[in-house]
Amino acid sequence: MAEKPDHCIHCGTPLEASQKVSGFCCTGCEFVYQLIHEQGLEKFYDLKQGETSTPLRDQPFQHYDFNWLAEAIETYEKDHPDAITSEFEGSLQGISCIGCVWLVEKLFLNHPGAIRCDIIPTTGSIHLAWSRAEFDIIEFARELQKFGYLLGSARTGSKHSGEFRQLGTRLGICAAFAMNAMAFSLPRYMGMPADFAFAGIFDLITFLSATLAMLVGGSWFIKRAYYGIRARVLHMDTPIALGVSLAYIGSVAGWVWQY
Repeated sequence: MAEKPDHCIHCGTPLEASQKVSGFCCTGCEFVYQLIHEQGLEKFYDLKQGETSTPLRDQPFQHYDFNWLAEAIETYEKDHPDAITSEFEGSLQGISCIGCVWLVEKLFLNHPGAIRCDIIPTTGSIHLAWSRAEFDIIEFARELQKFGYLLGSARTGSKHSGEFRQLGTRLGICAAFAMNAMAFSLPRYMGMPADFAFAGIFDLITFLSATLAMLVGGSWFIKRAYYGIRARVLHMDTPIALGVSLAYIGSVAGWVWQY
């Protein structure tokens, strides 16, 4: 007998006892899970590994009025009468991981006339470009809603998304540890003798502070780079993860070498 999951197969939310039979926390997650597999987009879960997102509940089934999108595009095309492409700058609710970015880009590029889709997960912003008269942005917005994403105007950008708040918290903690490391390494740069009574303690505190800063801040990028490489996708977090890892290893090697 297959073991019943403890977390929602789609969003990763812990399941109650009654939900473990289906493996889903809500009908919305179950619907999107089936939709992803029906369209051959299972790679989404390879990229999403380890990430927990908000349960979808009934969002895929709700009715949203996207007529404002048609008005926005009409205004853009009137302001750019000679352009052969149209563009949209707005917000996208529901983005929580690399998998989400990949999925939205994949859905967009499957539409006729699609040219470019740029997404910034930390701010929940999205920029689309497509060939005029070939792409239906309202149809695309409705498709995104079925997958649990909600397209909105730039004024309603999701700057307070869960990922942005989490990243901000990590940044603050990382900065605190980094400043602590700098403070305790300063005496050595100011000429503190190696045989000073507290020199060893200062060095140890510097090392521990730098390591904690790396674990809190660097792990954010390393984790995403790891999942991207596993899915054979070179994500923008990969060079950042490589840079901070090499910097940390080089610093530790230099610290050990002096002893």
